[in-house]
This record gives sequence, structure tokens and C-alpha cells, in this order.
Amino acid sequence: ARGRITALDEPMGHFVQWNVFEDGLSDAPGTIGLSATFRAQLDELLQTLCNSGAGEPFLGFSKSRNFFTLPPTVPLNSASRLFGHVDVLYCSVYHHIGGEVAIEIEMGNPEKGTSIGNTLRSLFLHSEVDLDTLTYTTPRFTDTMNRAVGSRGSEDVGERSIWHHKQKEWLLNLKERVISPNGVLTWRGEDVERLWKRDSNVLRDLWQCRTQGPAIFGENTADPDGAQALLHFCRVVPSLSAPGDLRGLFEIELDGSGRIVGVQSRTFQSSILFLLQAICHHSCENPKAKDAIRRFLEWPETRILPSTTTALASVLYSRLHDEMIQWSELSSLERRHEKVWKLVSDYRPCIATFVEFCPEWRKLGLPLQYASARHSSGDGAAANWPSDMPQRGKGQATVVFDTRCFDPLPLESFPGIPPVVRSQSERGVGDCKIAPKSSCIVLLRRPRTETSEELLYLVVSVHLDSAPPSNLTKVRIRRQQLRAVLEEVRIAVKTLKGSGRSGVVVIGGDFNAERTEFVHCEGLSQDEIEPQYASIACADDGPQLKLHCEGLDGGTIEEVCPRGQTTCTRAGKAMVIDFAFVGTFGLAADELPKGTPTQIATLADIEAASNPVSGTFSSILTFGSDHLPVSFESEYLP
Repeated sequence: ARGRITALDEPMGHFVQWNVFEDGLSDAPGTIGLSATFRAQLDELLQTLCNSGAGEPFLGFSKSRNFFTLPPTVPLNSASRLFGHVDVLYCSVYHHIGGEVAIEIEMGNPEKGTSIGNTLRSLFLHSEVDLDTLTYTTPRFTDTMNRAVGSRGSEDVGERSIWHHKQKEWLLNLKERVISPNGVLTWRGEDVERLWKRDSNVLRDLWQCRTQGPAIFGENTADPDGAQALLHFCRVVPSLSAPGDLRGLFEIELDGSGRIVGVQSRTFQSSILFLLQAICHHSCENPKAKDAIRRFLEWPETRILPSTTTALASVLYSRLHDEMIQWSELSSLERRHEKVWKLVSDYRPCIATFVEFCPEWRKLGLPLQYASARHSSGDGAAANWPSDMPQRGKGQATVVFDTRCFDPLPLESFPGIPPVVRSQSERGVGDCKIAPKSSCIVLLRRPRTETSEELLYLVVSVHLDSAPPSNLTKVRIRRQQLRAVLEEVRIAVKTLKGSGRSGVVVIGGDFNAERTEFVHCEGLSQDEIEPQYASIACADDGPQLKLHCEGLDGGTIEEVCPRGQTTCTRAGKAMVIDFAFVGTFGLAADELPKGTPTQIATLADIEAASNPVSGTFSSILTFGSDHLPVSFESEYLP
């Protein structure tokens, strides 16, 4: 029998919301972390080499995930700009083929397999080059595939085992069609059309999307700087080149109607080496270039530099590659997992909501006293979750709880409470098909003790769509997603109150937007923001977001995550987009549990994380994620 905690000063009072950072994303070009010393040395080198000697800069695109128009052009005169330029390729092409991606094994058969995770993305992110022969390999592909699609132990039987075998066979065949020893990847439309990310087809809905895919780079531009940056970035071709003839980072083949039928690109490592070659060529007339290169390589003046730009770039790349490998080891999922659970063990939350809790995360398990609504067989969470109760949630959201404090209740006993947040269409009350991309709903019971009555906790974990507020399409989607969350809470609370129950509602999530977006909605029409379902109150410690929800005590659920001096929850940006909310139902006014924000990250941590250049590096090394946790402490009812 499990031991029960009854004293109120035990770990029953703490809650954490955390985006724990999906596996593989720490190796994306825009996330690569460099030590301060090395970054300064690389910045100094690029500052010199990006000058032709005649004052002409070497131009590229600034980091962006929004492709309404060409991203702003910038000189590639710093490490962050060099990696940011390659990150534009990653975001427009490769971000879409990792994470929650599944394969339509048989063309025309809508059934898709389990997620293949970062299997295909690894072809871009993890190539290795022999600098003597300039030939490339992809050594991590098989391991990444096996982690994502490999055997799932006792679950991997019968039809499921056959399906996993089909997936692996298709992936291995695709790899042979895609890779070349030149460090170039060739993607044909008929292959990409079989990939699905959640409910979106990668080719038709994402690559072809005017705001998310690479199509914008195939359009003509009247901006001379944009045209200059495109020369060594992307071009549109009637048919894809031979891999050895690729002249930029990637190229797009379009059919007669302007639709993408093929994309060919360099790998991440091949892209960096190509850019270093181009930058070395650009600076060959710059009299300061050789001295800058020697300082970076720490070579004496007596040592002769390579005579060709190709050889020179290879020497520079070798030093940069060593730093990239070191970062990959420091930011590995295993190391990040250790940091996250160390903090959880120290802070001892009784409830936590996690997003980007991908299958690779789940396989590494939880501290023994915790259970997760989503888990892999064989870990502690699986052992603690009732064997006769189905897992909850969709996507990469989960609810984690201390099993010494709570029992999970079967939702089947409460008709009207689903395991996920549904859209209007899924609820059968409208045509709108928008719901959070990841969500999880769990109903917990805190047993009656000598000092307190039984109490129910409705816990909701959500992850809303990502895009800057300038993308009004995504703003509208986030509003619909949050409306879906509040409507699901309303329905659940009505069900619970109808059965004579009372309790607490907790919502935790990565909203991918700041508070003001849900209130002021700049750029949207009045019809689009009515009815108003959010407001901001001015509390002593900063603005407080309140969400209006019928059925809750007082009609609102209120933000209780740290405010005031908390200016960052998303590393690299001075913005708060992760929130925690608490509300109650069926309780007397003087019994409302009080939420007190707590600060896991120190002010120094927050300042370091908000740095636009080194913030992600700092946050991952400190917390194991590119998001900072938000938390609060609550007084439990007697």
C-alpha cells in the first residue's frame, strides 16, 4: 500500500507548469549554444570576413519562423546570424518533418503509424563530414529511428509489431533515396506527401503553406539586398540539380501550377561549411582577413594558411564543429532529463503540467513517487498509473502528479469529461475544428484525511499554436484554442457540480502568446474578439490574466504564476508565454484556496535567459529546457 501524506506542510502545496523542450530541438541551428569565449572569437572572425575589403557585406536572412515575406536581410557577421541564416532553412523545411510526424505507409490509406519523431529531421541535423574527401555520412539516423519506432516491449505485438516493421522498412528505403555523399538531401513530392504532422499533410499543408513553408523563397523580389541574400540561399529550378551542382543552401522544384514537387538542400553541417567557403571567398581581397583567421585558429604568423578557400573553410569548420559537438553532448536529452528531474525532486510539486513531453522524454521515466497520464511501459509512471485506466491526452501534453497525494479517477465515471480538449466539431456543436495542438485532462481525488475533506482537482495541460502576434491567422487560432479549453472546463465543472462534487481547477500551459494578445487583440475585428473571455487585472506584483468561465466560483479562473520581476519564460526573449491558473467550483467564498506565486528561477536566471544571443544556451544548461518553469504554492482546504 502506498503511504499517504496528511500534513499540510508536505509537498501537497506546489504546482509547476513547464515546457520541457522536445527531444532533438536543442540541435536545431537557431538553438546551438556556444561558450562565451568561443562565441566572441567567432564573432570577431565573421565581423572581418563579412567585409569584402571594399565595404560590401556578405548578406543573409535573419532568424524567422514567419514567411509572409522574405525575412529581413542582415550581414552574417556574428555567430548568431550565421546560425540564424541556416535556421531559416530549418524552420521552413525541416521543422515540419520532425516531432509529431507520422507516415502514411500505403498511399490512399488514411491510417498513419506511430510518430517517427526526429528520424527524418536527423538527416539534416546530424551529418558528419570527412574534411579530406568532403564526403558526408548520417551516423545518427538508425539510432534515432530505433528510439522513435523501435520495439515497445510488451506493447509491440501482433498488428502493432507489423506496423512498426513497415515504418522502419519505409524509412530505410527513403533514406537511400534522400541522402548523397555530397552532404545534400533530395526530397521528392511523392515521398513527402506521405508525411503527416498531426492533422496537416507536410507537403500540401506545411511546405506549400504561404506563411510556414519555403515557397516565399521561390518568388521574385524587388529588394536588392533580399535578391543578394537569395543568391547563396535558395533558387527555383525546373528540375532539381545533381546533388554535386547545388549552388545555394537549397533549391525548390515547382510544377506548372506553382506547387512544390521537390526540395533539395544541404545538411546543417554541409550548410555551415558551404557558407564558410562563400564567406572566405567574399573576403579574399580584405587585407585584414588573414590576420583575423590566424587569431581565430590561434596560429602563429609563421604558420602558412591554406591557399584555397575550400581548404581554408575546412580548417575553420573543424574548430567550429568541435564546439558544436560539445554543445550536442551538453544538451542531450539524457542530460536535460537529469536537470529537469533534479529540479522537480528539489521543488517537490504535487501536480505538474508538462508540454513537449515527447515519446523520447516519456521513455526516460519519472521519479518513483510520480505518475503521468502519458507514459511508456516500464517506467515509474507506468507502474503508478492504474493498469485498468487508459492513458490520457493527445500530442505532447501530460499531467504529472504525486501518487502519495492523489488518486486518478476514471473519466468514464463522469460522462461529459473527455481526456483531451476537443474542438466544436469534435463536441458536435459546430463546424470549427480548432483545438489545442496538445492537451491532457486528468481528474484527481485528494482523499479525506483527519485534517481535510475529500477534494477533486480537474487538471488541464495545454500547448497552443506558435507564431508571433504579427501572424493574425495564428492569433485567431490561439483564440479559438483557448475558447475550446474554457468550454471544456465549463462542461466538466457542470458535470461535477451536477453530481454534488466540489473542487479545484488548475490549467497549466505554454500559450505561445503574451497576456495582452488574449485581451486587446490588435489587428482583429470587433466581431472576432466578442464575446470577450479574458481580462487583465492590475495586481500589486504585476498584471494578472483572468479567464472567464461559467460555472467556476466568481466566474473566472485566475493566473497565479509569478509576475512583476518575471519578464521571461521563453529563453532568448523577454516575454512571458507560460501560464498557470487556479479556480474553484462549489466552494464557499471564504474557502477559496489561495495561490501564491513561487520563483524557481532566480532573477539572475531570468536575466540570463532573456538575453537574445545567449539566453537559450544559459537556460538549457541551467534548467534543461529553453523554457523556464512557472510555479505557485496553494493552501489546501481543511
